[in-house]
Amino acid sequence: MRLNSIQETGLTLCLAAAILFSEPVEILKIAARTSSGPTPVLQQVSILRADNAILYRLPMMTIDLDGAPNAYHPPTREHLHGKGPGLGLEDLRNASKNLDDGPDAEWVGIVTDTNGKPVTQKDGMFAGFYVSTTSLEDSRFAREDPRRYVDATKIPYVVLNPILRQKAGVELGDLAVIVLDPAKPRVAFGIVADIGPRRGLGECSEALATSLGIPSGIERADIVYIFFPTPDHRKARTAAEIHDETQTLFAAWGGIARVQTLR
Repeated sequence: MRLNSIQETGLTLCLAAAILFSEPVEILKIAARTSSGPTPVLQQVSILRADNAILYRLPMMTIDLDGAPNAYHPPTREHLHGKGPGLGLEDLRNASKNLDDGPDAEWVGIVTDTNGKPVTQKDGMFAGFYVSTTSLEDSRFAREDPRRYVDATKIPYVVLNPILRQKAGVELGDLAVIVLDPAKPRVAFGIVADIGPRRGLGECSEALATSLGIPSGIERADIVYIFFPTPDHRKARTAAEIHDETQTLFAAWGGIARVQTLR
């Protein structure tokens, strides 16, 4: 049976893809949480390289709100840790390295002054809120300006595991694709904008999770996290730039069809 020109073109593309796309290779393992709760489960998660991408598979996604101008608020009489209606989206203790928001707090998630005291926003919609930070910054804005940081409620971003950063060449400003349920895929495009704990994988901004329909995160799922290092173009981007640039990289890598071949 003779193939028509469309069939021949499709066959040629499939054969080319088979030749060009290499099988994923495991480059390291990270002991990471695969469930939340008071006694989280730790498992060895395989980190793979597939051509120009670094990826891993995980059953969960947790939510990061850092960088949002309304992430953290000073304590009030009714809300001792600054979280509540009209107040912060996050418990203020989460902005402290030692989970203490009192006099002994070791602030890491909010801007502080020269005396180590939290800085509040002076004007705008969230005047009185603390300035929440992300590791990725836009240097066009001052340190005390919330616009310097990546807003978790508006920008789809992924939190980077420091081991992945050290050993796999993924860095702040790189681009990422997250595929929820590859069999019936929902796809999100994001940027690497924050650094998380050594045992953390699968943490994303609220904006990214919302684009997948899981604004509060999810467990017992099937999620593939794919990172595309962009060493010559690591910087903060708009949501539109993230979408367009990442979509192009993902399509060139093989797209969802390639994800569905992963074992």
